[in-house]
Amino acid sequence: MKNVFEGFNSVQIGIVIVVTLLFGISSFKNGIETIIVGLVCGFGLSYWLIARYNKRKNMSADEIAKAKEEKIKNKTEIKKAKLLAKEEVEKHKANIATYKQQQKTARVNPLVCPKCGSSEITPLGKDKKSFSWGKAAGGTLLSGSVGALAGYTGKDTGKTVFVCMNCGKQFKK
Repeated sequence: MKNVFEGFNSVQIGIVIVVTLLFGISSFKNGIETIIVGLVCGFGLSYWLIARYNKRKNMSADEIAKAKEEKIKNKTEIKKAKLLAKEEVEKHKANIATYKQQQKTARVNPLVCPKCGSSEITPLGKDKKSFSWGKAAGGTLLSGSVGALAGYTGKDTGKTVFVCMNCGKQFKK
């Protein structure tokens, strides 16, 4: 079995132990689960920092230079990726602005002809239903045969009749 602390000197092992205990003790008031989490976090953090230090200490000057170049290359690639992402965000914002402008234009003149798609629409007037048998029957019951004329009182449907000035199609909205 491999020694976990291989390559660590006694001072470094002591630091790992002290940091692990400090993390564990700092979470003592909150129960056993938090103590365990504190111990694991303390051990992991201190072990990682010292192992990283030892790795760097054992590297040659060429290896350190190569690592720095790699780090710079990675930073350059990250900057390029961020720039591309920023450009994509700007394109997306422009698309959103165009869409909003189209929606605003559509709200100004929301009517289009269902036949030809033209927006040259003119209202003709309110739509009214013609003869109503229900009203005629009700009128007859209330006032006799003269009440049958009540069937001709049209009901306002709330819709407006429009005509397309391009193709002549009439429609209700």
